[in-house]
Amino acid sequence: MNTERLFNVVLLELTTEKLKIEGSLEQVLNSTEDISLKSIKIKDLVVKLATVETSIEKFNQMVSNINNNDNNKQKTN
Repeated sequence: MNTERLFNVVLLELTTEKLKIEGSLEQVLNSTEDISLKSIKIKDLVVKLATVETSIEKFNQMVSNINNNDNNKQKTN
């Protein structure tokens, strides 16, 4: 598997995870559960969402750095 394809697969999986968490968050917000239970679930989902968003941002930075390094190597060769 080439590197670019691998990067796309990882980014797709992270994005899919983010969408699933957002869907779960929407379900909890619209549910009729007890406010205490709802609050706990919302906080848990927000932590997961923040983690995935941070992961996406970090991964994009890493890919950008790798691409920049590759471009610089190609220019010097």
